[in-house]
Amino acid sequence: MSLESLVYKISSGGISRRDLMIPTSKSFCNRALVLAAQSSEQKTIKYLSNSTDVTQLIKVFDQVGLKYTLKDQSLTFRNSFPACEKKSSKLIELNSGDGGTTNRFLMAMLALGKNQYLLKADTEMLKRPMEELIEALNALGAHVKQIAEGYLIQGPLKSNTKFVINSKRSSQFYTALKLISQSLQLDVQAIEMENSHAYAKMTDHLVNEIQHHTIITVPVDFSSLGYLIALGVLTTGFNHSQVTSIDDDQADHEIIDILKDAGAQIEISKNGISVRSCSLKPIMGDGRKYPDLIPTLVFLAAHIEGKSTFVGLEVLKHKESNRIAEMLRILNFAGVHYQYDAETYTLSIEGTVEKYRAFEYFAPNDHRMIMMAALFMRKNYGGLIYNAQHVKKSFPNFFEFLAD
Repeated sequence: MSLESLVYKISSGGISRRDLMIPTSKSFCNRALVLAAQSSEQKTIKYLSNSTDVTQLIKVFDQVGLKYTLKDQSLTFRNSFPACEKKSSKLIELNSGDGGTTNRFLMAMLALGKNQYLLKADTEMLKRPMEELIEALNALGAHVKQIAEGYLIQGPLKSNTKFVINSKRSSQFYTALKLISQSLQLDVQAIEMENSHAYAKMTDHLVNEIQHHTIITVPVDFSSLGYLIALGVLTTGFNHSQVTSIDDDQADHEIIDILKDAGAQIEISKNGISVRSCSLKPIMGDGRKYPDLIPTLVFLAAHIEGKSTFVGLEVLKHKESNRIAEMLRILNFAGVHYQYDAETYTLSIEGTVEKYRAFEYFAPNDHRMIMMAALFMRKNYGGLIYNAQHVKKSFPNFFEFLAD
């Protein structure tokens, strides 16, 4: 069935295709693109992610005057922002989609310019935290506000020496400012960053890399890889030649160590990654460290005999959906035994090696929830997913790996 369809049927099985390309990291890619777009020197980003977050960012680049050459998954900039701006007295409307990185990073970058922009984000994005970043940009000299249609942005920002931003609700607030820090000669520091430290580390690394290299290579996305590893270790194994090293800057690389500690046999060499099917010990996970990995780990825990526990899940409320509520919904559909403490944001799962029931899932516009549900269906007795096309946000060919 075509992914363009709203409904996708999943049958029981393992990973049936191992010759397909695993997506590269959209988080890494969007950071690299925003940095390279500001550089007065020609920069090339290789192995672009095909995530909709990335394609949406590039569409906006087209509309603000950036010129580039796009060939064989590589993009080379021919000019830079804000120098490329053409003066306009009219409001420039830009469709920015539902991506947190796309909207937050663009908001900061566009505030470097002199034109007035309207980022027309999707409805779910407009519900997500943004106030801290808006207040920071206004304090730095821009005029930014959220309205019903999206985010109004009027620069330019002023150079500064030091700025401290509260990143308790999202590390992307820090990243958005860090990505424009070289243009402003700005020393950015974060306070109260409780979640996603690895993503901040990725940003710091890329800011340094873009200054010293003309070509930046985007690594394999370990969030996407995690779904394949999880299903493989519980079914028929998994191997792929594309994964020859671990990217420490991606928080979701932690799935390798978590599974090894649980007894999994995983090897990564110059020949690729090899995952053997085996029984596992219960696991633990922390949503503050790797929020995007939690749905995959919850799927794993449901299929491991014994009690697995997950803490620090509060950050999952503010994603493309309320992922805490959606994960519990999927667990209920499958018939998984669990306990959830809403005060401490702690989830405990009593896993089993017995198969769970088939179910139908009417999914929100949330790629990770769709893929979590698909893993349950594939490992067990199958099912139907409605609104399945939203996997395009991070893993457009996900269902091809499961095609019989």
